Formats: sequence, C-alpha cells, structure tokens
Amino acid sequence: MKSEHNPSRSKAFTFNTLLTVILSLGFLFANAEVDKARWTEGKSLFKSNCASWHNPKADGTGPALQGVTARWEAAGDFKGKTGKQWLSIWIHNWKDATGAGYKYAVDMANSRPSEMNIFNTLNPQQIEDILLYVEKPDEFNKIAEGPKGPVVPEEPKDG
Repeated sequence: MKSEHNPSRSKAFTFNTLLTVILSLGFLFANAEVDKARWTEGKSLFKSNCASWHNPKADGTGPALQGVTARWEAAGDFKGKTGKQWLSIWIHNWKDATGAGYKYAVDMANSRPSEMNIFNTLNPQQIEDILLYVEKPDEFNKIAEGPKGPVVPEEPKDG
C-alpha cells in the first residue's frame, strides 16, 4: 500500500506539537514562580519560627532538617495517615503525633533532651512552605537574596 503525503495534516501536526511545547514550557515557568514564592515564604517562616533550634544542613538543638520529609515517609503509614502527614502533624503540635503512638514521632521526641515548640498557628500551607525550603535550602538563594556585598554610596563631588 502506498503512503501519500498530506501537507495540511503535516502542518496541523507541527502546529499542535509546537503549541503543546509552548504551553508546557509556560506551565513549567509558572510553577517555578509559584515554587520560588513558596520557597521564599518558607524561608521567612523557618527563620522566624525554627532557626533558633534547627539548621537545614546541620544538627543543632534540633536535628538537621534537609531530608526530613523522606525520613518521615520512610517511617511509614500509621492509623490511615502517611509519614508525611504525620510530619505535618508533628510540626503543628508534636504532642498529637506522639500521643497517637506514631513510633517515629515517639522516637524523635525521645532523641533530644529539649522539647520541640508547638506551632499551632502555622497552617498546612505554611508547613508545606517551610518543608519546601528546608528540603532545598539553596534552591533560590541567589534570586531571594540578590547580589552579595554592601552597596557603597559614592562620595559627593565638590564642584
């Protein structure tokens, strides 16, 4: 059977493919902007609520937090909630997670001499934003902080 070339079909395919690529790139850039805004909000919330006890990359009074989501997810599901859901509960009010008997939460509570603060004013989106920041603390630093170094004003010229 002989195949015939149909130029209008070929042009339609090319146009549709190009349109799909353009829309996909636009979606990716829009998501990057949302992630940057959420990351920046998470960094701000982290600094005002968590930085006195935690560092994303190193142990302090509290444990290093980079990788915390994976650690809680690996701890597994319990009572119909995922490890990540238990992490969010822990951040909001750690006593709820330990009181429910979630083993990883109980182990975390017993791993440090000091208790974690209760953050019942943080809503679920704010907790997600904090986690976005601590998982990738350097992701948007150059964008969020701008150029490094002080800006020195020029001396007025006599004249």
